Amino acid sequence: MNLEEKIERLRQSSMEEARQAGNKIIQEQTESLNKVYNDYCKDATRKAELDVSVAKNRTRQEINRSVASAQTELTGKEGALQVSLKDKLFSDVRALLADYMKTPAYKQLLEKDIDEMLAFAEGEEMTLYLNPDDSAFKDELEADKNVSLTVSAENFTGGMRGVLKERNILIDYSFQTALEEEYKNFLFTGGDKS
Repeated sequence: MNLEEKIERLRQSSMEEARQAGNKIIQEQTESLNKVYNDYCKDATRKAELDVSVAKNRTRQEINRSVASAQTELTGKEGALQVSLKDKLFSDVRALLADYMKTPAYKQLLEKDIDEMLAFAEGEEMTLYLNPDDSAFKDELEADKNVSLTVSAENFTGGMRGVLKERNILIDYSFQTALEEEYKNFLFTGGDKS
């Protein structure tokens, strides 16, 4: 082998070694860059998922706040409407009671109340109170029931009251007390849910 062939072979051998070394460097750089890229992608994905999770939680909290606020507002409006309807209903009931108190049935109710109070008293001295608006019935009820009635200084909307002084008992058949008790306990329960 002559010198030129040796030089050519050396050149080819050197070139082959340089190519292999270059390919190895390129491969190592590619692997390194791929690792950096993959780490960056994982980190970016994790950050994006965290941002999305934080945004979802924030949005969920804002929705919950909005729903709670709307529910509170609706509950307040519903409560105010119920009070308004309840007041209207009891205003209508008072008007119906006023009409009822002009009927003969009302006088019969007063007579029944007197009978029940006297039966409860069992002969004990009792003061029977008549509502001021019912003073027109006083003489007739006293004659019919053979009792003494006192016209109350306080208007209790109709009905009767009696006081047993010895036992310190108030018998209250007044419409005012009945209405106040009903008003206090009245609830709208809604309609048929079937």
